[in-house]
Amino acid sequence: MAATPLLLHEEEDAMWDRLEERSSPRSFDATIDDIVAEHSNPIEYISRQGVTKVQEFRVDEELVLSRIEDDSIVTMGANTPFLDYSQAWKKELKTEPYSSMDGRRRVGYSRRRRGATLKTPGMQVLAYVLAIKYPCERDGLLHRVVTLWMENGCSFKTFALPAVQGVIDYKWTRFARRLLLFEMFLYLLWLVSFYSFTIAFQDEDVSLSLREVLQTAAGKIAVCSNIGATVGMIPFLIIERESLISYGVRRWLSAWNLLDTTTYCIQIYIIVCHTCRLQLQSGGISMAAAVLAILLLFRLQYFSRVFPNTRFSFVDDLKAVLSDVRYYILFLIIIITGYAVSFHVLFRDPEDQKAHDEFSSLSKAFVQVVAWSFDGPELAELYKDTKNPIMACILGVSFAFIMGMVLINLLISLMTNSLDSVTAHENLRSLLNRAIVIDELERTIPMWVYRRLDCNPTYLHVLRVDPDKLDTATRDALWPMRIGEELSSADAQSPSTIHDETLREIQNELQELRRLLMERLPASS
Repeated sequence: MAATPLLLHEEEDAMWDRLEERSSPRSFDATIDDIVAEHSNPIEYISRQGVTKVQEFRVDEELVLSRIEDDSIVTMGANTPFLDYSQAWKKELKTEPYSSMDGRRRVGYSRRRRGATLKTPGMQVLAYVLAIKYPCERDGLLHRVVTLWMENGCSFKTFALPAVQGVIDYKWTRFARRLLLFEMFLYLLWLVSFYSFTIAFQDEDVSLSLREVLQTAAGKIAVCSNIGATVGMIPFLIIERESLISYGVRRWLSAWNLLDTTTYCIQIYIIVCHTCRLQLQSGGISMAAAVLAILLLFRLQYFSRVFPNTRFSFVDDLKAVLSDVRYYILFLIIIITGYAVSFHVLFRDPEDQKAHDEFSSLSKAFVQVVAWSFDGPELAELYKDTKNPIMACILGVSFAFIMGMVLINLLISLMTNSLDSVTAHENLRSLLNRAIVIDELERTIPMWVYRRLDCNPTYLHVLRVDPDKLDTATRDALWPMRIGEELSSADAQSPSTIHDETLREIQNELQELRRLLMERLPASS
């Protein structure tokens, strides 16, 4: 029977499936420092010996599904690699996950629904243990893999290694998810405060001093909004500073961090200009606010790329797509520039320039041709008030055909193919994004807070549902839950339901046939 991915994590599941044939490690006492010191290729060793399968058993499927949610594994810390795995995991699954902000858990937690339920033999699960001691250290396995990826020493598929997956899942559920939600609250405070400032600043008299501005209701809102934006921005500045110190400039330099730094600089510029009443009449603050209104929305992708069902990372995917089509875009720019020069030269006559001001300068002509690239040229307007109407029309028609019908459509096709290839490994990229976020949080959290989180167990245990051992009904029920799609009525029905409906239809047809026969028998007699 072919393996069916449980929760659409096919690539991650494939990594776990390869563990079935691997031998167990000689010991569980090696730390990540020992592995790096003893092996020339630590990643290869971790991929082969980093995780060991220890037992298979059955668990109530409701307990498992309530904890797995959108992931494919469940993790648990312990002081020893040797446990009564079945009992230990059943106790862990009945304990409330780390979802509250205080980090406390309720023993005996269950999401069991009230009412009668069907009795099932349970779900087949596989228990594993990481053969690495203290795998979740602050400077341990995850930090080393993230650092190696930043140095282009490994691909994003390295984060799908079972040992790395286990550490990511444990840290994400243990503390990173809650801290990131708190960061998102600060971001929303920053976002709402900034937009409140832009609304209040619209009708502000820029000639007034700060003291006079505070005498108005709009001025008070603008100043308070700047304070709120500052409060929301400061934690992100601290995170950026700690990340820069920890990773160094070369590793830190990325599209995300450059956008973030630009956002901080513009926000600080706006706060300083408004508070100190500088450059308010020059329009600089208005241009800065217009740019910041867009950049803050881009920052929302920092959060959405790591949460389930919102894993599309706009900035990362846009960067990859533009990198693939950059030479084609350069070719389009050259074509547009050529046509801009052609129209500018064609309408060089003063009378033509008066009638067609859009071509009076090379910069205006370039902007006009760019607009035509999307809307098409207005051919009828090219005939009017010009000494060369036929040539103008020929240039317009050729541009409409070459750019509008051929080159733009080719660009769309190329970008579509590029986006398909970029998003082909979206689940693995989500693991990478989570790993980066977790490592950034660990770089920023004060040590006394990190110790209080108690997120560095001696050994890490992993539980995974075996997709090959799922019965058909369970597998069919899992897929629509995880994809977020609605099945059609025919697909959603079980074989027994379809069988019952078929019998019901046959019975109805027989009853109709019997009624017709009863109506005709008296007539024939």
